[in-house]
Amino acid sequence: MNYKAVFFLLGCVCLIVAAFLLVPAGIGLLYGEHDAAVDFLLSALFGALAGLAMTLPTRGSRVGPDGRPDYFRREGLAVVGLSWLVAGVIGAVPYLMTRATDSPVDAIFETVSGFTTTGSTILSGEEIVGMSKALAFWRSFTHWLGGFGIVMVFVVLFPTGGRSLFRSEIPGISREAGRQRVRDSAMTLMKIYVGLSAAEFVLLWLAGMTWFDSALHTFGTIATGGFSNYAESVAYFASWKIELVIGFFMFVCGVNFAAYDLALRSGWRTAASSLLKSLEFRTYAGMVLGSGFLIGCILWFWGGSNGVEGAAVGDYRSFWRSVRDATFQTICLQTSTGYATADFDLWPQVCRVWLMMLAIVGACAGSTGGGIKVIRFLIVAKAALAGVRRFIRPR
Repeated sequence: MNYKAVFFLLGCVCLIVAAFLLVPAGIGLLYGEHDAAVDFLLSALFGALAGLAMTLPTRGSRVGPDGRPDYFRREGLAVVGLSWLVAGVIGAVPYLMTRATDSPVDAIFETVSGFTTTGSTILSGEEIVGMSKALAFWRSFTHWLGGFGIVMVFVVLFPTGGRSLFRSEIPGISREAGRQRVRDSAMTLMKIYVGLSAAEFVLLWLAGMTWFDSALHTFGTIATGGFSNYAESVAYFASWKIELVIGFFMFVCGVNFAAYDLALRSGWRTAASSLLKSLEFRTYAGMVLGSGFLIGCILWFWGGSNGVEGAAVGDYRSFWRSVRDATFQTICLQTSTGYATADFDLWPQVCRVWLMMLAIVGACAGSTGGGIKVIRFLIVAKAALAGVRRFIRPR
C-alpha cells in the first residue's frame, strides 16, 4: 500500500474541512457573534495546519515513475474509511472552542454523528436551543457535507485516480457512473444534491420558516440526518405545509440518485419510466404509503390521549392528524432522518415495532437514506423463494 499517498489524501481532506469551517465563521459575523466567529477561525487554522503537516512532506506520492496514479482500490478504501475519522476530529474542535462541551469524546461523537448523518446527539434540548447561530449552523452543515460525502468533494477537486475513491464512496451508482468520466459523474451528483437543497430551501422559506431555519432543516433533510436547532424538532413549527415539504424531500432523497442522473441526461419521462419499472422503487414507495396509512388507522382506532391539554401525542380522534403524523414518521424512520412531529414512543407497541422494522430496511441503494436498503431485502426474498421452489420441484 502507498502509505504516503494515503497521508497526502487525508491531509487534503483536512484542508477541505478547514475551508468549510470558514462558512459558520461568516454566519457568526453576520449575527454579531464575534467570539464564536473567532473560535471557528481558530478551528479552521488548526485544520489547515494539520492538513499542511500531512500534505507537504508527502507531495508527489500519488504519481509513480511513469507519471500514472500510484494509488488504487486499497488506498481508496483506506482514504474513504479514515476520512470520516479525520473529519470527525477536525470538525469537533469548534464544539470545544465554543465550550458547547468540555469533553473531547462528546465533541467527536456529535461531529461524527453529523458527518455520518446518524442524527444522535449528546446535547440536551436546552443546550441545542441555547447554542450560538454559528455552532447551530455548523452542526447541521456537517449533515449536508456528510450526506454528499467529504470524499466526493475531494474527487471533484482532485479527480486524478479518483475512480477507486468514487466507487468506494458511492455504492449502487457504479453501473451508471462507469459510462462517464469520474469527475463528470461526481459533478452530476453534486448538481443534483445542490439542486434538491436549493429547491427545499426555497419551499421551506415560502412555507413560513426563516432563512436560517430553512437552511438548517434543508441540511438535515437532504442528507437524511435529522439535526434541528429546536428541541421539539419539526413539531416546533406545528405547520402541515412545512411537514409536507420536509416529508416530500425525505422521500425523494430515499430514492436512488441514479434516477435523477438519468433525468438530467435523458429527460424526466425516461427517468420516470425507469423508476416505475424498478421493483426497488415500487417496493420502497409501497412500504412508505402503505405503512403510513395502516399506522394512521391504528392510531385513529387507538385514540391516544385524545384532546388532553399539553399531551405528548396528538389528538388522534382526527383521522387526518393520525395519518399525517404516521406518514411523516414512517418516511422519517425508513430514510433514517430522525426528525419528529410526535412522540411515537407513546404510540401502541405494534406501531413502534413496525417503525423500527422500517428503519432496519431503510431506503433505496444509491440514496442518502440509511438502513440495509430495500434492494438487499428483495434479493434475499427472491433467493429464499427460489430455494423453496427448488425444494418443492427439484426437477
